[in-house]
Order: sequence, then structure tokens, then C-alpha cells
Amino acid sequence: MSVVTKVVLQMNAKLGGELWSIHIPVKGIMYVGIDTYHDSGSNKSVGGFVASMNDLCTRYFSKTTWQESKQELISQLQVCTSDALKEYHRLNNAYPQRVIVFRDGVGDGQLLAVKEIELSSIKRALETLPQKPQLIFAVVTKRIQQRFFLKQGTRLSNPLPGSVWTRR
Repeated sequence: MSVVTKVVLQMNAKLGGELWSIHIPVKGIMYVGIDTYHDSGSNKSVGGFVASMNDLCTRYFSKTTWQESKQELISQLQVCTSDALKEYHRLNNAYPQRVIVFRDGVGDGQLLAVKEIELSSIKRALETLPQKPQLIFAVVTKRIQQRFFLKQGTRLSNPLPGSVWTRR
């Protein structure tokens, strides 16, 4: 790409244009991402919340909350979720049929607290809607203990990208 093309793409993006999109056949889904940032030089932590606003996943709503230092759980999650749902409705003239939440940065010892506090906050926000959407809540972690290998003859190798494991 030429320099002029790159500059025009940046101008388009800054003016609200959509440079890319993904085709998802299922419509009416709001994808939500939640994480917490801990500043080492401050006595505050920041909770980040982002939600998709359209079926192409090119428009987003975002909100941040200030919290006590090293506090992983986001206390204002009901407000963030309610605000995102209102904005989704304003842009689409409908509420999402499904809400899929990806929660990052949670240690194994905090999973129960996330379920009792954060998941409950999101459910309370969804209960205010005329028709409650389906909720999927996934905790994303990088500290995975399981290792998977593909046996090829007498050799073990990494599984192919896109491999799926299920329990029987």
C-alpha cells in the first residue's frame, strides 16, 4: 500500500469509517470484553469494559471504572452493562438476543467471587430488559496446566490450529 492510501485509511477510521469487518452468520449478539489494569505507581486500579454494537463487530461501546488498588473485581459492572445495552438499543432499535462475555485476568482463587459478584451484576442488568437475552460468560486465562499433543506414528507434535477437545 502506498503512503497516501495508508493516510486516507487512517482519516477514514478517525472519522468513524469501518475499515474491516467479520462475517458472523448469527445476528443479534453483543460481545463483551472485561479486564482490570493495575498501575504499579498508583493506588488505583482501572476496570475496562468494551461491548460490540453491531453485527459486523466494527462499532464498540467502552467504559472504564476506577477501583481500589489491586482490586480485580469490577464493582460497577451493572452500570457498565446497562449503559452498553442502552447504547446497543439506541443504535439497533432492538436489544441483543445473546450476550457473550469474555472476562480476562481472573486468578483461580477468584472464580467463585467473579461468579457471585460480576456475573450477578450482569444478570441484574439483563433482567431490566423487556426480553432477557441468552447469556454466555467465559473466563479467559493464560495459566493453562493442560498440554495436548498429536500422536503421529511414534512422534508427538503440536495439534493443528483449530483443534477442539471435549470431555466424554
